[in-house]
Amino acid sequence: MPAGAGMTALGRARETARMGDIGLTYNPATGQCDISLARGDLVLDASPVTPLLISLFADRRAHPSDILPIVPPPASNPTLLDLRRGWPGDALDPLGRRCGSRLWLLERAVHGAHTLKLAQSMVAEAVGWLKTQRGITLQVTVAWVSRSMLGIRVAAGATALAVQQRVG
Repeated sequence: MPAGAGMTALGRARETARMGDIGLTYNPATGQCDISLARGDLVLDASPVTPLLISLFADRRAHPSDILPIVPPPASNPTLLDLRRGWPGDALDPLGRRCGSRLWLLERAVHGAHTLKLAQSMVAEAVGWLKTQRGITLQVTVAWVSRSMLGIRVAAGATALAVQQRVG
């Protein structure tokens, strides 16, 4: 019998989760991610790097109490733009969990202790699911790199991800 022939859909999903996620590669020069390929095939990433990249760079839906950056709606049809953003796939989660971070809300924030504290809580919120769902303990550090740039470092054991977020 072929491997996995008698396995249920849930069993296959669990087996795939142990193998890893489709890998992402981060380019710090451009601040962009891309799918990792090796010899024309997708790369599986069993490390916490890919889930961390998604957690930090996907836009999480803003809370009703969040102050939104001023974004003019498109002139052609202002009803099509949802100013609270968010990943559409969140609607498919039966438990109502949200993906991504709310760091995008800091687009017009100013340099200061309040913004730094807010960014720290937003990063902790974005990556918190890795502890609750995957049992990964993280150390989060957020610091000002310049008046308009935050440095974010998230470490899981020996694996660390360092990125920057423009502010203001």
